[in-house]
Amino acid sequence: MRLKEFSAQNYRSITTAYNLPLSEYTVLVGPNNEGKSNILRALGLGLKLLSRGRAVATTRRSRMRLRYREMERFDYDWIRDFPVSLQASKPDSGTSLYFTFKLTKAD
Repeated sequence: MRLKEFSAQNYRSITTAYNLPLSEYTVLVGPNNEGKSNILRALGLGLKLLSRGRAVATTRRSRMRLRYREMERFDYDWIRDFPVSLQASKPDSGTSLYFTFKLTKAD
């Protein structure tokens, strides 16, 4: 199985990063303080959730939703990780991470 695309919404400085293509080697290039490290943090958090969570592989899109208390186990802190610019206007919102995988012949 290969990770083909990744999307993040409302994680640290990232409000929207949709369908970031990933290949065997992917390079993030850009000016300082533009969110490259936060994309990597979001990717790491999501992969940790998938590896420790109860995700079920299906032929259609699957969703895994965790409550705030469950997220603490995965090193997610809403005050630290939800965009500061949105905390006052969207206090009940959360972070969304999306992954697109492609099965290989071996899978």
